Amino acid sequence: MEIASLEWKHVDFDEGAIALPSKKGDGRKPHPVSGNVLDILSDIPRLDGSPYVLARINDPTRHITKELVENAWQRVRHHADIPDVRIHDLRHTVGTFAAQSGSNAFLISHLLRHRNVTITNRYVNHDAHPIRVLSETVGERIEAGLKGGE
Repeated sequence: MEIASLEWKHVDFDEGAIALPSKKGDGRKPHPVSGNVLDILSDIPRLDGSPYVLARINDPTRHITKELVENAWQRVRHHADIPDVRIHDLRHTVGTFAAQSGSNAFLISHLLRHRNVTITNRYVNHDAHPIRVLSETVGERIEAGLKGGE
């Protein structure tokens, strides 16, 4: 619902951020987003008289509902042939991709807006490949050191 209720005044194209509700309930705080997100937001038409990014067509003074989002997601799942993927699973995908790109748990927890790293750990599907690459790199350095190299 953070995105469904997002208002245009919460979108900062210059800073590349959207202001989301604070985790502690003390107003909104800027959260960096990718250029892709900003491109999508810039393509959304603004409805006259509506402060909302995702306004209701028939009543632009109100934002879209959770039910509308869920119904749209059901259609996306059907057409994409991914019947068992929930919207919330996309957060897990973001966490996993961030981990696979080499980000540390602290940064990923901020990206996902978690209160602590323990929660983030449940979101990340760990891939052995980066650990294997790191292990090989460390092993090669140790071997080189033993042979009188570095």
